[in-house]
Amino acid sequence: MKIAVVGCGQIADAHVMEALKVPQVHIVGVCDQNWHMADQLAVRFSLRPFTDLDVMLSETQPDVVHVTTPPLSHYAIAKKALHYGCHLYIEKPFTAYLWEALELGELACKQQRLLCVGHNQAFEPGFLRLRRLYEQGELGEIVHVDGFMGYNLAGPFGSVIMSDPTHWVHQLPGGLAQNNISHPLSLMLPFLTDEEPQVRSVGLRKRLPLFGDVRDDLVDELRATIVLCRCAWYEGPSVVSWCIENLAVGQGSDPPRTIRAYAMGAKR
Repeated sequence: MKIAVVGCGQIADAHVMEALKVPQVHIVGVCDQNWHMADQLAVRFSLRPFTDLDVMLSETQPDVVHVTTPPLSHYAIAKKALHYGCHLYIEKPFTAYLWEALELGELACKQQRLLCVGHNQAFEPGFLRLRRLYEQGELGEIVHVDGFMGYNLAGPFGSVIMSDPTHWVHQLPGGLAQNNISHPLSLMLPFLTDEEPQVRSVGLRKRLPLFGDVRDDLVDELRATIVLCRCAWYEGPSVVSWCIENLAVGQGSDPPRTIRAYAMGAKR
């Protein structure tokens, strides 16, 4: 299998290192608009660097393209790769806007190609065991799921975002919340089977303004409530809570993630 990577920033290292662990995989190229970014990744892993996506796709003809660029560029890159006949593994968030995701899905079906979004917690043992119990019917009907993710603004990723008001995270429609809330949501999706649930959300800002720019707009807590419509007797909603703090949250897992499922009758 031939793989190409588009976007040579920090997360690209993880994609390359994991791909190199698979004997059947050959990384045929890495691409970034910035030559220095492409070159530094290529030099460290003995790969071929590109700055032109069309050139890389036409010359290397990869089977799969890993898209590790900022989310606002995902749509255009993925669309081009699909036209070249590639399968796609795209970093979360999948796209910046819903219409982009829907269009890519339609195009992938037309081209008979696969799209995969990078949710890196989907194969954790605890989650797999919970999902297996659910699929075997041992939990009954799930009527309430909630998830939580902590985010340390003083950590290695958070500090970069807070030090630069022009960072791409601040350009997302949903900001930092949009970039990270997919982690707990990806663990909840197998239990949220309603096609069109009711979604309500509220953001809270607890920090005093410090910068006088977009960084002061970051919410300290975003709470989204997902109401499942398929269970008439149960009034409790599914809740996703996403919080960011300047202090580390919890112990043993950074950032911490939890998922709980309630079976039919347990919360009645």
